[in-house]
Amino acid sequence: MTIEETKTAEKIRATTRATKAAATNAVDTAKDQFTRAAETQFKAVDEVAAFGKSNAEAFIQAGSIFFHGMEELTRSVFGITQSHVETSLSVAKSLIAAKTLTEFTDLQNAYSKTAFDNAVSDATKISEMALKITNEAIEPITQRVTATMEHISKPVFASAE
Repeated sequence: MTIEETKTAEKIRATTRATKAAATNAVDTAKDQFTRAAETQFKAVDEVAAFGKSNAEAFIQAGSIFFHGMEELTRSVFGITQSHVETSLSVAKSLIAAKTLTEFTDLQNAYSKTAFDNAVSDATKISEMALKITNEAIEPITQRVTATMEHISKPVFASAE
């Protein structure tokens, strides 16, 4: 081999080494970037899954609170109804036993006033219970809406920075 051929062969080997190093560097860089991107995507998928699970749990909790509250409300309405029936029967007996029209009218007026006052009181009680149940049942959902708004306001690629 001549000196010229040796120099050319050396240049080819140097170029080959440089090309191989550049290719290896490019592959390593691409591999590193792909790994980071994949980790970010997997983390995002995990966050979405956890977020969805929390939302489902909030709706289940709200439903449970609502149905327990409605059970309590139904018991109260039943108790009120039972009390009104007992009072009505007692008043009916008194009205039947009345000896004069004046006594009958006085009993009827007293019952009407008491019945009206009780109806207003019972309606207020039922309304307050319904409002309390609604507020308690909506609280877990309100918390999730707040969490959603906080999550939405965060930058999308905050973890990749």
